[in-house]
Amino acid sequence: MPRPDAVGEKFYVYHPGSSIGQKLVENKHMYISHILLDTKKGIKKLVDEMKFGQKNEFWDDFIFLQVFAPLFDKLFSFDIEQAIDLYSEIDHLLFTTYIRRDEDPVRFRRAFWNVNNYGLRLARSLNTSSLTNMLAPSKSFTNNKKRICFVFKGGFQLAHSEFFQEFLVGSKFFRDQVEITLFLIDERSKALKNRGLEHINIVSTSDKTSPYDKLMAYRNYMSSNNFDHISWVACVQNLSLYMGQKSAPKQSYWSMKYHSIVMDSLDKYAGLGFGGKSFYYDDVEWFRGRAFPSLAFSKINSKTKEKLLESAGIPINSFVIGCFVRSEKLNNDAYWNLLEKVIAQNENVHFVLAAPFIPEFVKARLKNSPFKQSFHHLGWVNTKQWCQCLDLYLDSFPRGSCLTILEAIKANIPSILFDSEHNRESSALPYLSSALSNSKQLPPGVLPIEDVSLLNKKVSSLIKSKQALVQLAAEQKQLLTKLEGQNILFAKDYLNYLLDANLSIRKAQ
Repeated sequence: MPRPDAVGEKFYVYHPGSSIGQKLVENKHMYISHILLDTKKGIKKLVDEMKFGQKNEFWDDFIFLQVFAPLFDKLFSFDIEQAIDLYSEIDHLLFTTYIRRDEDPVRFRRAFWNVNNYGLRLARSLNTSSLTNMLAPSKSFTNNKKRICFVFKGGFQLAHSEFFQEFLVGSKFFRDQVEITLFLIDERSKALKNRGLEHINIVSTSDKTSPYDKLMAYRNYMSSNNFDHISWVACVQNLSLYMGQKSAPKQSYWSMKYHSIVMDSLDKYAGLGFGGKSFYYDDVEWFRGRAFPSLAFSKINSKTKEKLLESAGIPINSFVIGCFVRSEKLNNDAYWNLLEKVIAQNENVHFVLAAPFIPEFVKARLKNSPFKQSFHHLGWVNTKQWCQCLDLYLDSFPRGSCLTILEAIKANIPSILFDSEHNRESSALPYLSSALSNSKQLPPGVLPIEDVSLLNKKVSSLIKSKQALVQLAAEQKQLLTKLEGQNILFAKDYLNYLLDANLSIRKAQ
């Protein structure tokens, strides 16, 4: 669902045919100059003055066409090192503002490729540059193990890293048959100590200061190692720079969410989903295996719980409802209508939101009753602790949670999630569904998205029945238990798919 704009503001205000559209066209060279002079400040100027990333996607695409397309074209006249460094910085800054602004896969596909077709061109122009002569000659390896390298960008602490770490832990059962290397672009190697990854060869370019230096270190390393397969994991920033050319006989993209990453330098595509079926997206087949995180976290005591609630200004005996999601999942007016009804019609209810920021369109609404008295924005917090402070987890829709709702269930917190097309593709829903004996049933606590008043009645009836809450938590926990502790299956499924192997648990044991 598109993001609602400010109350009372017409669509045509931020439109190519409006006065501000004309102003953008007249001043586009000024904005390009500001971005080239100071990328971060230049893009902020676009956000502040032209509301880039704050209105509708039509307006954002117009800004991209007028400002960023000609700016990216300029890069090909720059020195290759300068071009890659600048492209990388802009790519990162455009990610939340433009590429992933809303939880809409169609929008993501268009915005991602508007930006990344330039990254792909840069990656391939580097192939023909004399700089490729810097790559070290290949080494020869005599062992008969399959050799695979996973490339990981960003910090190793988000949800996708928890899934991936469990896969790596499970892969130790196959260490006699497969040699695994983890190439960390940004994270330090020592950050992964004491995580059960002693069997993994870990390499890091965190000491490199520029994107160009990191990319060249990557190319040198891949050239001097005869990997059978290179797989890029999750993060999409700079993906086209690294995977836009072949550095191994087979390459893949392993998505924890996005399914618009299709290019001819990739041979295989994998997604997540315990027990989920492989699927097609953009006419490309995406593999799914038995993937599941460990969900290991320490139980907090009553004193810690009291301190957390007190820090948010919530009375100790309140009924606390929460939702922990990325801000892009909150751009649905119907969800806020549901929250308003639930808070207003149920005594002593407080709602906590853990998200990086609150969408602009709802800020004015939060200043009024009932939100003013009972809504608490936590920012981005330790969800493993905060989920234990809840009495009920009320998920966002149409795109909901995955890891955070599984953590709530692990902590015996009853959870409400929704049956939507988005959630069936990527959320906690397919995981819980796979644990059911009857595939036609919905897991307990899953509601269809329907009239907000009907949803409010269902949620409110649950709030008022302690017995129903306890029963729901127990039923959901039972499903979760069936999915945990099977990392050897996780590793087996994906290693076999990526390497065209026939690894078996019997041989591993």
